[in-house]
Amino acid sequence: MTAPESVPPPGDYGDGPVFLRVHRARAAGHWPVPGFDREVNDRALAADPDHDWIRVPQGNSRCGHADRDRLVADHALPGDAVEVVRFRPPPGRRR
Repeated sequence: MTAPESVPPPGDYGDGPVFLRVHRARAAGHWPVPGFDREVNDRALAADPDHDWIRVPQGNSRCGHADRDRLVADHALPGDAVEVVRFRPPPGRRR
């Protein structure tokens, strides 16, 4: 897997796989949130000591930004605690 790449708003369709990356310390007291399940099928992401990773079900960054905005507005997560990121496939590999 390549390094995660931050995706600025508004995002786009068809640019996944996309995740919300939640910084646990910055979100303290507001995280976890029901309905946003951590990614547990990827050992590298599950082992991250600082972040929880939530797979965006629609697999695109536009939906990821909508989910991020909902976390910030509806659940009072600080804006700097949640980021939309994607993993691009390595050169020469298809998704």
